[in-house]
Amino acid sequence: MDEAQKPSNQSWHGLPAHDHGQDARATEAELVGRVRAGEKAVYAELIRRYQDRLRGVLSFYYSSQAEIEEQLQDAFVQAFVQLAHYDPAAPFYPWLRGIALNGLKMEFRRLQTARRRGADYLRYLRLARLEQDPAGAEAEERSAALQHCLDKLPPDEASLLQAKYAENRSVHELAANLQTTVGALKVRLLRLRNALRACIQKQLAQGERA
Repeated sequence: MDEAQKPSNQSWHGLPAHDHGQDARATEAELVGRVRAGEKAVYAELIRRYQDRLRGVLSFYYSSQAEIEEQLQDAFVQAFVQLAHYDPAAPFYPWLRGIALNGLKMEFRRLQTARRRGADYLRYLRLARLEQDPAGAEAEERSAALQHCLDKLPPDEASLLQAKYAENRSVHELAANLQTTVGALKVRLLRLRNALRACIQKQLAQGERA
C-alpha cells in the first residue's frame, strides 16, 4: 500500500496526535463522515474504540503478539482504504472484523499451497479454524469471555499478565521488578493461566446454556 494512502501519526496506526474529547461522544456515522470529508485524524477514535476487541479476536488465530499487532494494523489500514464502501447505517465493528477475517483467509489460502513446516505450519493450523467458523463467532465469543475474566482479576494480577503476554517482558525482568524468584513467578503465572482457562470455560458454558 502506498504511504500516501495510509491514515497519517506517531503511534503504530500512523495517525497524528488527536484529542478524543468530543469525538468520544460522536456516533460511528458522524466519525466516518468526517474522515471521508478529509479529517483523517478522526479515524484514531474508531481505532481507539475497537482495537482491543479486534485484537482479542485475532489472538484466537495467532499465538505471536507481533503477528497479532501486524494483522491488527493491516485491518485498520484496509478499513481506512475501503471506507468509501462502508454503509454508515450498519454497525462499524462487524464490517471491520469482516475485513480482518478476509485478510486471515487470504493468508490461510497462501499457507495451503506453501510448504507446511515450522512456524508456517503452526499458523496454518490456527488459521484452519476459519473453515469451521468463517464469521469469527467463536473467536469473538472467546475474546469476550477472556475480557470478562481479566476484568475480574485483582489489578496486580491483571498488570502481571499484561506485562508478560501483551508487552512480552521476560520472566527474569518481571521477577527482578517484583523482587521474587524466577521459579516463584513461573508458578504464579501458571496458576493465573489455569484460573483464566477455568473462568473462560465457565463463561463459554454459560453462553451455551443461555
